[in-house]
Amino acid sequence: MKRQMLTLFLTLLILISVGGVVSIVGAASHVTPAQVTKPTVKDAAGPFCASSHSNVYHYPWCGECKHIKPENLIWFNTSEEARAAGYRPCSVCCPP
Repeated sequence: MKRQMLTLFLTLLILISVGGVVSIVGAASHVTPAQVTKPTVKDAAGPFCASSHSNVYHYPWCGECKHIKPENLIWFNTSEEARAAGYRPCSVCCPP
């Protein structure tokens, strides 16, 4: 019985941590997988950072962006601007 309660508690905790609203029976509501895992169109607006020595652009909070030397750091206002300059999205922070 204690193990079942612990499992239920951990399941509820995980569901709550990803933004789901959880009822007493443990069913999440009003959150679709697309809302949790995919960026929305409004996220296409920047700023985005990149290195002049690579072809990858990042969100400014991405750990990979923090490794770029200041003299090599460049900025884009939108993801479309970055792609037009030949950059691809980072596989770590997954910008649009």
